[in-house]
Amino acid sequence: MLRIGIFFGGVSREREISFAGGKTAFQHLDRSLFSPVLIFVDSLGNFIAVEPAILEQENIRSFYPPITQYKFSAYVESFHVEALQVDEWIAAIGKKVQPDEFKNYFDFALIALHGQQGEDGTLQGLLEWYNIPYSSCGVLSSAICIDKGLHTAWLNKATQEYKRHTNITWETWKNTEKTLLYQRVIAAVGFPFVCKAPHQGSSIGVAVMKKADDVSAFIDSVEKCFFVHKIAQKEWLYLSQEEQITALQQIVDLDKGIGFPVYLGEQLFYHPETLLAYLPTYFEKHEVAELYALHTENSVLFEEFIEGQEFSCGVIQDENGKAIALPPTEIISASSFDFEAKYKAGGSQKVIPIRASNEAILAIQAEVVKVFEAFDCNACARIDGFLTPDQRVILHDPNTIPGMSPTSLIFKQTAEIGLNVTQTITYLIRASLFERIKTGRNTVKWRTYLRNLDDAISLQVADNEDKKPTDLHLNATQGDAAILELRKAYAQLTAKGKHAIRVLFTAQIAGKERTFVLPFALLLKDTIAEILDKVQTPKHPMLLHNLQTAQTITVKYAGKPLLAVEEVS
Repeated sequence: MLRIGIFFGGVSREREISFAGGKTAFQHLDRSLFSPVLIFVDSLGNFIAVEPAILEQENIRSFYPPITQYKFSAYVESFHVEALQVDEWIAAIGKKVQPDEFKNYFDFALIALHGQQGEDGTLQGLLEWYNIPYSSCGVLSSAICIDKGLHTAWLNKATQEYKRHTNITWETWKNTEKTLLYQRVIAAVGFPFVCKAPHQGSSIGVAVMKKADDVSAFIDSVEKCFFVHKIAQKEWLYLSQEEQITALQQIVDLDKGIGFPVYLGEQLFYHPETLLAYLPTYFEKHEVAELYALHTENSVLFEEFIEGQEFSCGVIQDENGKAIALPPTEIISASSFDFEAKYKAGGSQKVIPIRASNEAILAIQAEVVKVFEAFDCNACARIDGFLTPDQRVILHDPNTIPGMSPTSLIFKQTAEIGLNVTQTITYLIRASLFERIKTGRNTVKWRTYLRNLDDAISLQVADNEDKKPTDLHLNATQGDAAILELRKAYAQLTAKGKHAIRVLFTAQIAGKERTFVLPFALLLKDTIAEILDKVQTPKHPMLLHNLQTAQTITVKYAGKPLLAVEEVS
């Protein structure tokens, strides 16, 4: 049985998304095939073996650092302390692990990290140095895809359609008149346009300029991407201390603010309490406090704004490494698909497949496969884009480590080919191990891992009929909250690898009570109304097409899963 080191947390601004992903990976990992080992990566870059109880916490700051006497909830980097103190905090939650000790803890690294030092090839390179196979894409594709400026240029070469783009460096921004820069950007990419922080994910550091002739909004958007935050003296002094604490806490929070430590002038403030104490003195001589994040960007990328249907499309590989596109998901949100739309409940609606002609869907899938191969991606990647009103496919933002919350887009899409979350994670481990063998490192050992894993998967699928039959029930009258509870129960059973699960859904339709057996894909719908609609609607022809193109993958990991709604008495 392979020991799987689940890497989560990290140093990037997406660390809380990674925390949720690590929880998903642990909860859904098939215990009949794998043994999980949790490796929490703190924001100083320490690797810490922790116990599962950590995952019961609301977020990283709830347990690390393990101190509570401050007014603010801050990350460990805000406590400017000696290494010895950090080691004591680490010992309070787990055991510090050095990279040369990885092999003593796990055989394979399942990476649920995002952003810099997790998704950019650095961790992948470290694991290769110590001969540890890992999940998702390799060093090259990871390094390309994390850099929006670089991958935009590569996309322009790999695809027929592309976005106009340009960039402004920090030095140029500080030393050039802003109206002139605004005019330069419009001349290069047109209007409206999008501003992006080049090395961030999860739509952090993204702003859309739609209002013409608004230089002030342009300045605000660019400073957002450079992670600059301004505090006006007039507004600050009218706030109560409680309101000031709330305002600084928002700066600490990485989804809303620029994070700490921050620079104010030449002075570096590690913790918000020290800044809170200093601001009254600073405002005696200054009208505005400009805060600069310690970790920021050296340039901002500008792209033309594309009108069209926004989509995201995963790509996986069959047993022989052939790339197969999953059904593209349309993302419908009130504005752009920003952090709030991605991760907040009700922030956006996801429709599978995208509302388009069959020809357009096939064109999307062909383009994402082309980019997957051109960027040397492997195992799994997610590529976003737009379908324009004139049916052009314009791609952007390839993701080498798609999000891993239970209802992430990649899991919704693999569900449409018959894989539940547990089976998808098993696929990811097996497919990644197959790809790591190609590097020529530890070849004989990793081939043994692969052969043993293939045998175990085959045996498990063959034993499906002998597994304990277990029914889970959902009634339409229970409301949407019941779907989440059902998912949790389903996850607990599938992770054991010993149950044949049937999900029963009962609803009043046209005045008659009817009961259906649901395929797993419907368990990932957000509302009872969506499930009701799907049980009464024939399966989309392109979803049927995808079942055919991915049939070998489905059979390998799931055998003969239920793929369509069945009514029962």
